Amino acid sequence: MKVKIVIDGRRHPLEVPDDATVLDLKKKVHEIFDISAGKKQEFFFNGLVLQDRRTLESYLVDNESEIELRIYYSVWIISQRNRKEKYQLKVHKNNFVWDLKQNLHVNYGLDITNMRLQIKPNSDLDDRTLLWANDITDGTKIVIAQS
Repeated sequence: MKVKIVIDGRRHPLEVPDDATVLDLKKKVHEIFDISAGKKQEFFFNGLVLQDRRTLESYLVDNESEIELRIYYSVWIISQRNRKEKYQLKVHKNNFVWDLKQNLHVNYGLDITNMRLQIKPNSDLDDRTLLWANDITDGTKIVIAQS
């Protein structure tokens, strides 16, 4: 079966067996696009996150279907007050800085009311900016600045 993998809005044709699993698709994409081991592939089709062990057919993927690929990676959030307080977050380059704060609140219970995040000293990240626009990539260390 021929499918189109959509990466950052670009469509890439790919051929897979009719009985291919999502994991088979991930392996094929890894071979072709050389996505590094530190990053995680996640596929979406018709609003669903595709699970590795299921077949593409079980999601009703057929010839010429478009499957979106998002590549996730990890960033570290570190407290300026206590460097031992570290939080690892799974992010996508099209997340906003605000999304990092929301993630810290939901997953770690941190108060984000007046939280300021920085990559460089005395340079707060704007909540409305995308991670890629701030050069935030896999392994970036972001500091929670003291209020």
